[in-house]
Amino acid sequence: MLQEPITAANHKMDVVYPFLERNKTIFTMIAIFGALAGFLYSLNKTTNDENLVFGILFLVFLMGLLMTLIIYDASVTLFSLIRPKDDKFITGFQFFFIATFMIFFLMFFESLIEYLYSKYPDWIIWLGIAIFLYFVLFLGVWFNTFIRNKIGTSNRGLIFIIVCYAVILIWILIRLYSIFIGLIPHSSNFAELTHTAQIGFFFIILLTHSLSSIFYFAGALIKRILAL
Repeated sequence: MLQEPITAANHKMDVVYPFLERNKTIFTMIAIFGALAGFLYSLNKTTNDENLVFGILFLVFLMGLLMTLIIYDASVTLFSLIRPKDDKFITGFQFFFIATFMIFFLMFFESLIEYLYSKYPDWIIWLGIAIFLYFVLFLGVWFNTFIRNKIGTSNRGLIFIIVCYAVILIWILIRLYSIFIGLIPHSSNFAELTHTAQIGFFFIILLTHSLSSIFYFAGALIKRILAL
């Protein structure tokens, strides 16, 4: 007799319970990384030991990497709940639970990043730039293929994409020029040089991606013209 309400509850929560079950290993790893980072920070050596600081930062970014898997799973799960179902209340409740859970989860990670940024801003920015570079190198071609498939492979569509990337490229060149011109009066300020170098590296990554994208779409356009 006692199994009936439990079975009914499990059946009603047919999205929430499997979501938590699928990600329990990832949640456990995030908790372990967070506890280890907290333990390292409690050693009170982070002010003079860069190895500990880098260890903490890498653990936090590993937590963020694991969170991307949960965000992907949550996005797919929430998308499946958008479809109409018989029990609107249970569907809405599960959507509310997972969405609220992810919002608080992301708010926790954001507060953690903000706290570390207040202590070690330069290292956080450099790690962020390195991750962005890694992302562009591995997903840049996929992103361009996605754009081409969405806009189309017609001559007009390819020309439109090339023009858009050319505008972005010109804007980046203008920004880089203003950055390097503004660097001259502050060439003796180390903090200003570091900040300028960080901005410069970020724009150089975008510049490289925009330039390679122009060549990518221009090559597709030339092949299409020659095939006519």
